[in-house]
Amino acid sequence: MTDVATSRRDDVPADLPPSAKYVIFVLEESGGSITRSQLQERTDLADRTPDRALDRFESVGIVRRDRDADDLRFVRIEFDASVDTLRE
Repeated sequence: MTDVATSRRDDVPADLPPSAKYVIFVLEESGGSITRSQLQERTDLADRTPDRALDRFESVGIVRRDRDADDLRFVRIEFDASVDTLRE
């Protein structure tokens, strides 16, 4: 695991359930960017579980979800750049 991935885990609240921590792990392993459908496929969690984790991460500025301008069904999840900015 890289230092960047380790430091991203440090940004994640400690009181999260294991499934939410797994979502961050999969995002890290994907290079910090993944589609919602890829995340669902790789985690094999119940449909709503990743969304709940992402809602929480988005509310504290750890990740962001961007919809494709041409196809709103396509959602990309990425670590929020502000997390990197705070670290610099």
